[in-house]
Amino acid sequence: MPASNSSGFTRQFSQVRVLVHTVLGWVDDKFQLLRQKLPFRKRLFDDIKTLTSYLCFDSWEALIDFMLESFKKPPPPKPETG
Repeated sequence: MPASNSSGFTRQFSQVRVLVHTVLGWVDDKFQLLRQKLPFRKRLFDDIKTLTSYLCFDSWEALIDFMLESFKKPPPPKPETG
């Protein structure tokens, strides 16, 4: 793909991503809860991109549930020093 087409595609994809995010914020309660946990849009989409690069989810809801579940677990113990 030539550079000019590539940058146009990237710009359009970014616009679609923002639109999807906005619509989900209106209609999906679990997505709204996840947005409260991860208030930065870039962080949220980076996490989604990373997870879907390595794991296959049966549905959008399964992905969101998986992400929300991670907030229920206690943090790992700190390593001992000394």
